[in-house]
Amino acid sequence: MNHWFTNIVYKQLIQAGIDPCRLFGMDESGFTLGVDDTEVVIGRRGAKMTYQQGTANREMVTVLVTICADGTWLPPLLVFKGKNFAISESGWTDSEIALGYLDAFNAQTLEKAGGLMRGLIVDNQTSHLAPAFLRLAIEHNIRVVSYPPHTTHVAQGLDVGCFAALKRRWAVEVREFERLHGPLRKADFCEVFCRTLAATFTRELILSAWEKTGIHPYNPNAITADKLAPSAANSVRGTFPQRQPTPVRA
Repeated sequence: MNHWFTNIVYKQLIQAGIDPCRLFGMDESGFTLGVDDTEVVIGRRGAKMTYQQGTANREMVTVLVTICADGTWLPPLLVFKGKNFAISESGWTDSEIALGYLDAFNAQTLEKAGGLMRGLIVDNQTSHLAPAFLRLAIEHNIRVVSYPPHTTHVAQGLDVGCFAALKRRWAVEVREFERLHGPLRKADFCEVFCRTLAATFTRELILSAWEKTGIHPYNPNAITADKLAPSAANSVRGTFPQRQPTPVRA
């Protein structure tokens, strides 16, 4: 399948003379201050219950991560939820944060680009397509390309090959931190997360993520038709997992 988005990126960025060291992809993902996945706990035979100490903190921190097609990554932008010390009341990115990110991206990549144009691929979130964001990108000599809706799971390298590995490692690091120091606090998040990111984002992992999307090296057939096919229905009958009492069932 010759995917049209891969062709657009190729024509807009690669043919424009933007080489891999100036081609970047950015995406955001949420990380909780506690561990929110399941794990296998080994305990004494015959024991009715086995306990694993941990925290129930599910407060989310949004992280904006940027990878480069040459296998490198940029320092992340962390967005904490709050009013007094944070920069986002919701904990998610907004237009002001998006502009701040773009200024930081420009500063981090300006010397590497040597005055040449950089390419930045983002999702289609409103804050990334706002006129102020695009005007600032033009001022910084950054060409922005947006992923089409509902395609980041196959077209965005961070979703395809990076975030899953990062979250698995994050769970391990949080458990180890809790074992040694107790619950993870906001003040501890940056140190633990950056350590996790540095251990996870190897050059091989990042290059593999770009390759899977077909953006670099350019491969318009990397995204196959089955990857974009709608979900298949496994059941046409909905039921409660357990039989409900008569008033509820009625």
